[in-house]
Amino acid sequence: MKVFHINTYDQMGGAARAAYRLHTGLLGMRVESRMLVRWKHSREETIRCADPGERPPRLQKDFSLIEAVQEHYIRRSRTPVSNTLFSFPYPGIDISVDPEIQGANIANLHWVADFLSSVTLGRLFRSGKPIVWTLHDQEAFSGGCHYSAGCKGYENGCRDCPQLQDDPLGLPAAVLKDKQGLFEGADLTIVTPSRWMAECARRSLLFGGRRIEVIPNGLETNVFKPSYRPKAKERIGLNPDTRTILFGAEYGTEKRKGFAELMRVLSACRRDPDFEAWTREERICLLCFGYPAAEWEQAGLKVMSLGYLSSQEAVRNAYVAADVFVQSSLEDNLPNTMIEAMSCGTPVVAFAVGGMPDVIRSGENGILLPPGDINGMAIALVEMLSDVEKRAHLGRNARRCIIEHFSLHLQAGRYLTLYESLLKDRNRQKRPLKDAPAPRDGADEGFLRGDSVWSAEFGTHVEKLRIPLRLESFDRMTRFLEAENDTLKAESEARLRQVFLLTEEVGTFKKGLARKQAEMNEMSSEMARLEKDRIDRGEQIARLREKLAEMESESADRLDQIHHLDESTVKLNQALKEKNETEEQLLAEVRRLDADRVERGGQIERLLEKLAGVEEENAKRLDQIHRLDEYTVELNQALKEKNETEEQLLAEVRRLDADRIERGRQITITGKRLKDLEEKEATRLKQIGALYDRLEKLEAVLQEKAKAEETLLSEIARLEEERRGSVEQIESLMNEPGRKDGDSAARIMGKDRLIASLGKKLKVLEKDLQQCREALSREAEKIALNEKTSLQEEADKQRLQKSLEKSEICIVEMEARIRLAERERELMISKLESQKKILGCRLVRVLRALRVLP
Repeated sequence: MKVFHINTYDQMGGAARAAYRLHTGLLGMRVESRMLVRWKHSREETIRCADPGERPPRLQKDFSLIEAVQEHYIRRSRTPVSNTLFSFPYPGIDISVDPEIQGANIANLHWVADFLSSVTLGRLFRSGKPIVWTLHDQEAFSGGCHYSAGCKGYENGCRDCPQLQDDPLGLPAAVLKDKQGLFEGADLTIVTPSRWMAECARRSLLFGGRRIEVIPNGLETNVFKPSYRPKAKERIGLNPDTRTILFGAEYGTEKRKGFAELMRVLSACRRDPDFEAWTREERICLLCFGYPAAEWEQAGLKVMSLGYLSSQEAVRNAYVAADVFVQSSLEDNLPNTMIEAMSCGTPVVAFAVGGMPDVIRSGENGILLPPGDINGMAIALVEMLSDVEKRAHLGRNARRCIIEHFSLHLQAGRYLTLYESLLKDRNRQKRPLKDAPAPRDGADEGFLRGDSVWSAEFGTHVEKLRIPLRLESFDRMTRFLEAENDTLKAESEARLRQVFLLTEEVGTFKKGLARKQAEMNEMSSEMARLEKDRIDRGEQIARLREKLAEMESESADRLDQIHHLDESTVKLNQALKEKNETEEQLLAEVRRLDADRVERGGQIERLLEKLAGVEEENAKRLDQIHRLDEYTVELNQALKEKNETEEQLLAEVRRLDADRIERGRQITITGKRLKDLEEKEATRLKQIGALYDRLEKLEAVLQEKAKAEETLLSEIARLEEERRGSVEQIESLMNEPGRKDGDSAARIMGKDRLIASLGKKLKVLEKDLQQCREALSREAEKIALNEKTSLQEEADKQRLQKSLEKSEICIVEMEARIRLAERERELMISKLESQKKILGCRLVRVLRALRVLP
């Protein structure tokens, strides 16, 4: 399989780096891959430059028109909405006649602005071969803008473009209509690095309905890999403890890159006290690719420009040296810088735009913020710089994510699968292609080198605008040149005014120069006078010199005499001095010897005193050593006794422990007995309750019988009273006549029978009452016996409980005694250790005093 990648550059720019990486990845998979570029900077043999040579003279007017349109109709008419590139897609280079392109199985287009025009693209599509177009921005399906800044005009014709202030001819709409016509019927497959770009392409008027695949960019994970960060910081001249934030400033003036927002983020960071402290102490540094604008100095932070790094090793070291990489873009596809930083283990903080969410899972391998969330990004940066563990965790996950999903091998494999699927469908029926504009007469004149030819032809709709576009563009150019001319005139007039002012200053200077000349003439005459006076004074000096010479000769003779006298005097003085010195030396020696004798005597006395003191001190120290030895023996004896006591205590502890185990066993048995007793007591309590119920019933019956007895007794008393009354009546009636005897006797007999029956009933009631009393007494005896038994059981239970409590108290006391013994043992051991140390120190001092030890 032979694949040709077509891009404007081979290495410069993000699209070029992505295309070159794909090219090298396919080469690594043994695919015959080649690149065709407009401008070549590398020395790769697999990359060829499409060089059409110089522009043909006959096309010079067309090129002038295109340059005027790009410069004056588009660039100088941009609105503040965006300052990203806006391309007029002409002129172009026709590469469809290139033999290698014709011989390729697949042509993969990348970023082809300033290389291929809509017309030359149409001719390439007419070749009928499968074309894959990897979209690195939105220019391919728009009317000229490379990023739409939120505009959706590419979905409905690019009318009323918000990025152009004045568009009377509707140029973007015409460009898009030409693309529709020229691309119609092309065997074209769209590939986007991000889901966001794929969604934009699906919604576009130009690519809607075409096959669109998402294949993320890959990179060399074996090149962009983590390393020791402090060492990387040292390589660029930073302290390893310095906190670093990396960003790209290569296109620092481009609004969509969000550098104004990043400036606001850093200003918000400085409201954090820790961040401000790092700034004051210069423990934080901004690293940037390229050369940042002067406004970055207003941030008040240390900024280190890394320049344009030419080697991958230098770029990797920059990523590794960064603690955090900031991607502040407000609109982007899938930036290479983001995946390169993550591959090097550097966490990324970015706005959730474009392809950022495809790679970053916020909180897991980086931080994503809503677009334009200045405070949120500031908080995320401060937290990231403060938390080393969080940075390391996010960096490790970022590296893992890139290896698993964004390696160059995976990207090349996905593209290879796509190429193979397209070639398998190669035999399908080809769709008819709409003819692209044929080359105008003499187009072959542009064919110079590299099998490529210049083409300045426009599409149908732009061609209709050629004349008004020329008029409008050149009119704007004329107005611009007039404005420039007016500016130049104003500058010329200003310079003329400056010349007049300078002329006046020159006249003034000349007058001053004349005054200076007159002054110089006066000074010259004065100098002549002074020179004459100098000559006269020179003659006087010569005469004085002659006289001085005579006086000097006389003085020389006198000086000779004086020298002789001086020499004699010096000799005498020297001899006298030597004699005095000798005498003084002798006296000094005598005084010194006398002082030395006195000093030596004093030293001898002091040494004797010191020797006596040392001997006395040695005797004292020997006594101390003897006492210390005795004390040591006593301490050892005490330690031995303590050890014995400790052993006894340990034995007692073991005995107590065994006793505690035995008591625990007994307590367990007692607990079981108590449980049985509680169960028996519960049963007996139930029995007692039943007995109480029966007793209550018996008491109720007894009460009823007592009431009946009381009733009978009252009745008997009444009958007894009646009997007495009857007896009295009988006695009174015995004296009455006989006629009444029979009735009285009958009544008396009736009363006697009633009394006899009542007596029988009374005896029966007395018997029942006696039986009830006996039964009640028996029940009372049973209740008393049960109460006695329950009281005995309660007493046993209380006695066992008291025994258990005594055992627990004994155990607690023994444990307290054990702890106390252990504390006493520890205190004794520490006291013995401290005494040993003290004795050792005293012994060392004694030995040092005796000079046994140094």
